[in-house]
Amino acid sequence: MKILLAGPYHISALAWYCEYALLKMGHRVKVFDYRKVAYGRTYPHPPRLERRAFDLVIRRILGRQPFQSMNTRFLSAVQELDPDLIFVLKGEIFLPETIKRISETSKARLVVWHGDNPWTGHIYRSANAIFSLQFYDLCFVMERYYIPQFKKAGAKRVEYLTFGCEPDVHRSLSLTAEERQMYASDICFVGTYQGEFSQRTRILSALTDFDLRIWGPNWDRAKDPALKRCFAGRPVYGEEMVKVFNASKIAFNVHNEQFITAPNMRDFEAPSSGVLLVTHALAEMPNLYDVGRQVICYSDIADLRNEIDYFLHNSELREEIAKKGQQRAQTEHTYQCRMEEMLRLCE
Repeated sequence: MKILLAGPYHISALAWYCEYALLKMGHRVKVFDYRKVAYGRTYPHPPRLERRAFDLVIRRILGRQPFQSMNTRFLSAVQELDPDLIFVLKGEIFLPETIKRISETSKARLVVWHGDNPWTGHIYRSANAIFSLQFYDLCFVMERYYIPQFKKAGAKRVEYLTFGCEPDVHRSLSLTAEERQMYASDICFVGTYQGEFSQRTRILSALTDFDLRIWGPNWDRAKDPALKRCFAGRPVYGEEMVKVFNASKIAFNVHNEQFITAPNMRDFEAPSSGVLLVTHALAEMPNLYDVGRQVICYSDIADLRNEIDYFLHNSELREEIAKKGQQRAQTEHTYQCRMEEMLRLCE
C-alpha cells in the first residue's frame, strides 16, 4: 500500500514510530513533515509566539498566505504519490480547504490521528484541525472521553486508538558504568514542565524527598527550589531516554490534564524498556495491563508515596513486575499493533 504520512517528524515523534512500523509491515511510506516545511525546522510543537502570531495576526489580519505555500506543497505531494492512504497526525496548520480539496479529488482514504485534543490550551489548540474534521473519512483520538466532542464538531467517524512502544527502540540495554552513573536514580520522570499550577508540578513536588531525577524541557522554570534540584538539566529523547529508564529503579508517570481516562506515550515506552512503571490509575489502564502484576497504578499522593516506598524496598518483586510489564507491552502494545488496528478500521 502507498501511504502518505503527514506529521511532525523527528526521533521519538509519533510520525517516526508510525513510519517505522508501516515499513516493517511492507508498506511504501512517504513522510511529509508539514512543520518543517512551514517553520523551517521541526519543533516538538509550534512555538508559543508563532502560534499566537498565527492566531492573532496572520489568520485574522493577513489571511493564511504564509502557510499557503506549505499547503500547496502538500497538495502536490498527494498528486505526485497518488497514495492509497493519507494518514495525518494532528495537522494543526493544514487549512480546512486543503483537506476538503483532497477529500474531493483524491481516491485515497483520508485519515487523521489526534494525539492531543485540538480544543485544549495554547499549545494544542487549533481551529484548522477542528474545522477540518468533517472532511476526513476516519478520525482517531487518544481518548474515548473526547469521541462525542469530535462527533459534534462534524467528524464522520471517530475511533479510539492509543499510543504504543517500539521494541527495537524501547528495550533493555546493557549500560556502561559511566552511563549508569550519568543516568541513575531511584525514580525518573521524563516529560515537559507545564506550569507552576499544573497537576504534574504539584505531584512531582511531593516526591522531592526521594532520589528523583526529572528529564524534560523547561523544568528550570519551576519555582520550587527542591523541584529544581531534581532537574537533570535537559530533555532526553530516543535511545537516551531508554538509557534513563534502564538506569532507574522506577519510572514515574503523571499525565497532563488532557488525559482523562487513557494513557500517554510513557505508559508504553517505560514498561517496554524494562523498568517498573508507576502511573495514574486511569480508567483505560486495566484494559491494557494487569494492574498490580504488570504495572503499578496510584490514586492520590499518599497512595503514590506508599507504592514508591514499598517497591524501592522490594527489589525482587519490582523486577518481576517490570519484566511482566515489558512482555505485555512488547507483545500487545507495539506501534505495529496500532498500525494494524488503524488499517483494519480503514477497511
